[in-house]
Amino acid sequence: MQNRELARLVFENMPDEVFELYIGPLIKDLGWSYSSKSDPISRGWQQAFDNNQLATIVELEWKQGNTNYRSLSFHNNSVDNLNWIVQAHVDGIRTPCSDVRNGKQRFESCLTYIKQMGRLPKPVVFMNSIGGFRILDGNHRLAAALAVSRTIDAEVPYWIGSRPSVFAKGYQWP
Repeated sequence: MQNRELARLVFENMPDEVFELYIGPLIKDLGWSYSSKSDPISRGWQQAFDNNQLATIVELEWKQGNTNYRSLSFHNNSVDNLNWIVQAHVDGIRTPCSDVRNGKQRFESCLTYIKQMGRLPKPVVFMNSIGGFRILDGNHRLAAALAVSRTIDAEVPYWIGSRPSVFAKGYQWP
């Protein structure tokens, strides 16, 4: 069985679009050798999962929607990442995001798309957590939108993953 097929079995409840946006590209970079959500994961995958275990990401329940950027409450780590990407690729300041593989190219591609189309090229993948939304996939898209207008007032298409107990309580997303 190939890496992608094996991962798809592990993430059987993840919507196809989330898998293609978030997990699929990471398999190309990091490989995939896990067959169970309880398998210990590499440091690279742990970073890709925002320091969560594989089981945490596998068990997320997903909702899709659109919201205004200003209504989103980001976790401080996500705010830092967005600012670092803009500072690195607009202001030319060396930041922890300066050397992300293909970072400048991805940022500029998103920037061009947003300027031409007036919207993000793809949905952003969030995880709900204590302290706000964590961006799992889409940092460069959101940073490009922020760079277009530092006072961003745009619709953001998203997928958000939450632990099952959050949805059971009937929480409504923005």
